[in-house]
Amino acid sequence: MSKSKQELGEGLVMKTAEDQDDIEQVAKLDNIIHGENVGHLCRQLFTNHPNIQPSDLIYVEDENTGEAISTLCLITWEWKYEDVTLKVGEMGIVATLEPYRSRGLIRKQAEYHRKLLNDGEFDISIIQGIPYFYRQFGYEYAIPLERHCVIEFHQIPKPAENEKPRYVFRLASPDDIPEIEKIYDESIKSLTIHTIRNRAIWQYLFENTPKTGTAFEIWIIEDTGGKIVGYFFIQKYPFGNALTISEVSKLSYDASIEVLRHLKELAVEREKPNIRLNLPANCELLKVAVYHGATDRGSYAWQIYIPNVARFLRKIAPVLESRIADSPFVGLTDDIRISLYKEKIVIHFKDGRITDVEELEFSSNWWEPIQLPERAAVPLFLGYRDREESRDFWKDISAQPKYAYLLDVMFPKMESFIYSIY
Repeated sequence: MSKSKQELGEGLVMKTAEDQDDIEQVAKLDNIIHGENVGHLCRQLFTNHPNIQPSDLIYVEDENTGEAISTLCLITWEWKYEDVTLKVGEMGIVATLEPYRSRGLIRKQAEYHRKLLNDGEFDISIIQGIPYFYRQFGYEYAIPLERHCVIEFHQIPKPAENEKPRYVFRLASPDDIPEIEKIYDESIKSLTIHTIRNRAIWQYLFENTPKTGTAFEIWIIEDTGGKIVGYFFIQKYPFGNALTISEVSKLSYDASIEVLRHLKELAVEREKPNIRLNLPANCELLKVAVYHGATDRGSYAWQIYIPNVARFLRKIAPVLESRIADSPFVGLTDDIRISLYKEKIVIHFKDGRITDVEELEFSSNWWEPIQLPERAAVPLFLGYRDREESRDFWKDISAQPKYAYLLDVMFPKMESFIYSIY
């Protein structure tokens, strides 16, 4: 739809951005709905981000006024699922002016967004959106987002008498990018699903994110010899008033304690009431905080849609084969038939290798050895819930004993967390 438009009636036209004037028009809409920081985010993403082009910005214009009145966009990510790279398409910055709501404008744009996902062969689509609304477009909660773990100042242990600091803290500069990038790549190995960041994305985070609503400070942790041993991010515009840590590298226990002490100093200096850790559940800093009394109130979650289930399973086939090889099903030869109720798929295994994932035509006979509602498949395939947990949510999950065991082998619960690319 680049350089074209779709008439929606009553003078409304759905378009994609072509130039800076279009981007500015949509940024003004984002200013009104979400505030100036989000308008700045729109400008930076569609002007400077290495993953994004103007035609990924979808909007509706009222030709009667010449103004953008509704918008959403496609933001391209890459995630790692163990050793497999997933192509991820976010539905981002959704907004509609109040007088134009309840007209199905987001639905029209979501349909075009879905076309972009299919044309681009995206493996999954994600959104950070409001509760429930995006279920109508097929999205289901499936990856942790915005953890709310709070530690109070009195819970942070004070240094012992005559104890000397082992670490020094300073704000990062672009010169630190190579070392931070190396530490990041090592730290995320503990996460089964995580964000891929190349050098261009790190450059964007340093140069362009500070001008947006997702801005953060990057702090460097050095030992007393001046060697960089870690880093952490402090959000500038978090939810709530706590000093909020949105990312941290892998740390030792001692380094974690000193980071908490430093955060306490910053929080007191900035008149913050406490410290919030928006971090993975298996993160060392979060675990140290919890052992010292922090309250972990859990997390929200990314809402995720799989545009083509068979294509997704073909993409992660190497992971599934590896899990089968390390199980009692080693050397498996079988056709694993799964009913998603609205469609059926068959995973063909021969000698432990997946030869194909086949989509079957829909029929009124929905029964198969595995019954898995499509919405339940998303959190299962992404390790957010295992099969037993999923059965507590969806009573229409069932599997014959052998295939229940196979599901448990192929799709265990996983530790995942998504650090931002903007």
